[in-house]
Amino acid sequence: QALMELGALICKPKDPLCDQCPVKGFCRAEKKGNQNDIPLKKVKNIQNVDAVIALIKKGNKYFIQKRMMKGLLEGMWEFPGGKIEKGESKEEALGREIKEELGVDVLSSQYLFDVVHFYTQYKVRLSVFDCKINSMPSVAKGWAWAGFEDFQKYPLPSGTKKILDRLKY
Repeated sequence: QALMELGALICKPKDPLCDQCPVKGFCRAEKKGNQNDIPLKKVKNIQNVDAVIALIKKGNKYFIQKRMMKGLLEGMWEFPGGKIEKGESKEEALGREIKEELGVDVLSSQYLFDVVHFYTQYKVRLSVFDCKINSMPSVAKGWAWAGFEDFQKYPLPSGTKKILDRLKY
Protein backbone atom coordinates (compact mmCIF):
# COMPACT_ATOMS: atom_id res chain seq x y z
CA GLN A 1 0.00 0.00 0.00
CA ALA A 2 2.83 2.38 0.83
CA LEU A 3 4.37 1.88 -2.63
CA MET A 4 1.02 2.60 -4.25
CA GLU A 5 0.76 5.86 -2.27
CA LEU A 6 4.32 6.77 -3.21
CA GLY A 7 3.58 6.22 -6.89
CA ALA A 8 0.31 8.14 -6.77
CA LEU A 9 1.51 11.15 -4.79
CA ILE A 10 5.28 11.52 -5.33
CA CYS A 11 6.49 9.46 -8.30
CA LYS A 12 3.91 10.82 -10.74
CA PRO A 13 4.17 10.36 -14.53
CA LYS A 14 4.21 14.14 -14.99
CA ASP A 15 6.28 16.37 -12.74
CA PRO A 16 7.47 13.82 -10.18
CA LEU A 17 8.24 15.31 -6.75
CA CYS A 18 11.70 13.75 -6.40
CA ASP A 19 12.84 16.31 -3.83
CA GLN A 20 10.08 15.05 -1.47
CA CYS A 21 10.70 11.34 -2.10
CA PRO A 22 11.70 9.34 0.99
CA VAL A 23 13.41 6.65 -1.16
CA LYS A 24 15.18 8.83 -3.74
CA GLY A 25 18.56 7.50 -2.56
CA PHE A 26 17.54 4.08 -3.96
CA CYS A 27 15.95 5.37 -7.18
CA ARG A 28 17.76 4.37 -10.38
CA ALA A 29 15.78 6.87 -12.45
CA GLU A 30 16.86 9.73 -10.17
CA LYS A 31 20.50 8.62 -10.38
CA LYS A 32 20.34 8.48 -14.20
CA GLY A 33 18.39 11.73 -14.37
CA ASN A 34 15.62 10.23 -16.52
CA GLN A 35 12.76 10.32 -14.01
CA ASN A 36 10.75 12.56 -16.36
CA ASP A 37 10.96 9.90 -19.09
CA ILE A 38 9.40 7.16 -16.98
CA PRO A 39 7.00 5.55 -17.53
CA LEU A 40 7.65 5.24 -21.25
CA LYS A 41 4.86 6.78 -23.27
CA LYS A 42 2.85 4.26 -25.27
CA VAL A 43 2.78 4.96 -28.98
CA LYS A 44 -0.85 5.02 -30.07
CA ASN A 45 -1.74 3.11 -33.20
CA ILE A 46 -4.09 5.62 -34.81
CA GLN A 47 -6.30 4.29 -37.59
CA ASN A 48 -7.39 6.63 -40.37
CA VAL A 49 -11.06 6.40 -41.26
CA ASP A 50 -12.72 8.23 -44.15
CA ALA A 51 -16.47 8.69 -43.95
CA VAL A 52 -19.22 10.55 -45.76
CA ILE A 53 -21.99 12.57 -44.12
CA ALA A 54 -25.31 13.48 -45.75
CA LEU A 55 -27.03 16.73 -44.88
CA ILE A 56 -30.67 16.29 -45.82
CA LYS A 57 -32.75 19.42 -45.31
CA LYS A 58 -36.46 20.15 -45.12
CA GLY A 59 -36.92 23.90 -44.79
CA ASN A 60 -34.47 24.99 -42.08
CA LYS A 61 -34.39 21.53 -40.42
CA TYR A 62 -31.83 18.76 -40.87
CA PHE A 63 -32.52 15.03 -40.79
CA ILE A 64 -30.74 13.36 -37.86
CA GLN A 65 -30.86 9.81 -36.60
CA LYS A 66 -30.10 7.99 -33.39
CA ARG A 67 -27.24 5.48 -33.37
CA MET A 68 -27.92 1.90 -32.40
CA MET A 69 -27.52 1.01 -28.73
CA LYS A 70 -24.31 -0.92 -29.38
CA GLY A 71 -20.80 -0.02 -30.34
CA LEU A 72 -19.07 3.33 -30.58
CA LEU A 73 -21.18 6.41 -29.72
CA GLU A 74 -24.25 4.31 -28.95
CA GLY A 75 -27.51 6.21 -28.53
CA MET A 76 -26.12 9.50 -29.81
CA TRP A 77 -27.73 11.50 -32.61
CA GLU A 78 -25.97 12.23 -35.90
CA PHE A 79 -26.39 12.97 -39.55
CA PRO A 80 -26.71 9.87 -41.76
CA GLY A 81 -23.62 8.48 -43.44
CA GLY A 82 -20.78 6.10 -42.82
CA LYS A 83 -17.39 4.72 -43.78
CA ILE A 84 -16.05 4.79 -47.30
CA GLU A 85 -15.25 1.23 -48.32
CA LYS A 86 -12.02 0.32 -50.12
CA GLY A 87 -12.19 1.22 -53.81
CA GLU A 88 -15.29 3.38 -53.36
CA SER A 89 -15.51 7.06 -54.30
CA LYS A 90 -17.04 9.46 -51.79
CA GLU A 91 -20.14 9.78 -53.96
CA GLU A 92 -20.53 6.00 -54.27
CA ALA A 93 -20.17 5.61 -50.50
CA LEU A 94 -22.73 8.36 -49.94
CA GLY A 95 -25.28 6.65 -52.21
CA ARG A 96 -24.68 3.23 -50.63
CA GLU A 97 -24.86 4.49 -47.05
CA ILE A 98 -28.08 6.45 -47.61
CA LYS A 99 -29.69 3.49 -49.37
CA GLU A 100 -28.64 1.12 -46.54
CA GLU A 101 -29.59 3.43 -43.68
CA LEU A 102 -32.68 5.20 -44.99
CA GLY A 103 -33.92 3.10 -47.90
CA VAL A 104 -33.85 6.03 -50.33
CA ASP A 105 -31.73 7.09 -53.28
CA VAL A 106 -29.55 10.19 -53.50
CA LEU A 107 -30.74 12.26 -56.45
CA SER A 108 -27.97 14.82 -56.22
CA SER A 109 -25.20 15.77 -53.86
CA GLN A 110 -22.82 18.67 -53.51
CA TYR A 111 -19.60 18.41 -51.54
CA LEU A 112 -19.42 21.12 -48.85
CA PHE A 113 -16.35 20.56 -46.64
CA ASP A 114 -14.30 18.10 -44.60
CA VAL A 115 -14.14 17.91 -40.82
CA VAL A 116 -11.36 15.97 -39.09
CA HIS A 117 -12.06 14.54 -35.68
CA PHE A 118 -10.14 12.25 -33.35
CA TYR A 119 -11.66 9.47 -31.30
CA THR A 120 -9.56 7.31 -28.97
CA GLN A 121 -7.72 5.34 -31.66
CA TYR A 122 -9.26 6.82 -34.79
CA LYS A 123 -8.62 9.86 -36.94
CA VAL A 124 -11.86 10.34 -38.83
CA ARG A 125 -12.20 12.56 -41.89
CA LEU A 126 -15.88 13.37 -42.38
CA SER A 127 -16.66 14.54 -45.92
CA VAL A 128 -19.91 16.48 -45.71
CA PHE A 129 -22.38 16.66 -48.61
CA ASP A 130 -25.60 18.56 -49.14
CA CYS A 131 -28.00 15.88 -50.46
CA LYS A 132 -31.30 15.71 -52.25
CA ILE A 133 -33.13 12.39 -51.92
CA ASN A 134 -35.90 10.82 -54.00
CA SER A 135 -38.40 10.31 -51.14
CA MET A 136 -38.75 10.63 -47.41
CA PRO A 137 -36.69 8.14 -45.36
CA SER A 138 -38.47 4.90 -44.50
CA VAL A 139 -36.95 4.55 -41.05
CA ALA A 140 -39.48 3.60 -38.37
CA LYS A 141 -38.11 5.39 -35.30
CA GLY A 142 -35.02 7.04 -33.95
CA TRP A 143 -34.97 9.98 -36.32
CA ALA A 144 -35.93 13.64 -36.22
CA TRP A 145 -35.89 16.90 -38.14
CA ALA A 146 -33.84 19.41 -36.14
CA GLY A 147 -32.94 23.05 -36.65
CA PHE A 148 -30.07 24.85 -34.95
CA GLU A 149 -32.37 25.80 -32.09
CA ASP A 150 -33.20 22.08 -31.52
CA PHE A 151 -29.76 20.46 -31.47
CA GLN A 152 -29.09 21.10 -27.77
CA LYS A 153 -31.95 18.66 -27.01
CA TYR A 154 -30.00 15.76 -28.54
CA PRO A 155 -26.76 14.13 -27.35
CA LEU A 156 -24.42 14.67 -30.31
CA PRO A 157 -20.94 13.24 -30.98
CA SER A 158 -18.13 15.81 -31.18
CA GLY A 159 -17.72 15.22 -34.92
CA THR A 160 -21.36 16.17 -35.50
CA LYS A 161 -20.92 19.29 -33.36
CA LYS A 162 -17.95 20.30 -35.52
CA ILE A 163 -20.13 19.95 -38.61
CA LEU A 164 -22.81 22.14 -37.01
CA ASP A 165 -20.20 24.76 -36.10
CA ARG A 166 -19.09 24.90 -39.75
CA LEU A 167 -22.69 25.15 -40.97
CA LYS A 168 -23.41 28.14 -38.74
CA TYR A 169 -20.77 30.22 -40.56
